[in-house]
Amino acid sequence: MQTWPPSEILSSCFTDPYTGVTACFIWELDKVFYSATFTGVPTAMLYVTGNVYKVNGLLHEHIEAQESSGIYVNFAGGAEVDVKSGSSISTNYEADIYTFTLRKSYVYLDYVMYVYPSSPSIYAIGFVGNYTIARYKLYYCVFSIIPYCYYANENATMAIAVPILRNNA
Repeated sequence: MQTWPPSEILSSCFTDPYTGVTACFIWELDKVFYSATFTGVPTAMLYVTGNVYKVNGLLHEHIEAQESSGIYVNFAGGAEVDVKSGSSISTNYEADIYTFTLRKSYVYLDYVMYVYPSSPSIYAIGFVGNYTIARYKLYYCVFSIIPYCYYANENATMAIAVPILRNNA
């Protein structure tokens, strides 16, 4: 069983066809900022405000992998900051938060949530899984007679979410 968060993440490997020596780029865990296991990870959210007396409906999520290569879904998030000092300045920020991966054949997540909101309210659907925000350092490792690794001078702060699937659901 792999530790949580992962102590290392294999990025890519290649083998020299002449020497047979394999080299890999590996992300090594450096610092954990936040980590939780068996927690809710939202994939869709709804914010409702104002006059909602006629609002009722549903949130529906359906993510499915039907091939052995699986699927990758990027989830983005953002923030807007208003700074007011004489004049109004608005700064927007948006970035990918995490990538959700289903790698097995015929794996799916399917859920419907009926919404009868009050105002204001936030509704979310997603999956139960493990989630972490951590910093990783990239190492270049050569696996020859005497294996060695050196720091590739790259860092990445990653948000990683892994669903806990039981009975393919």
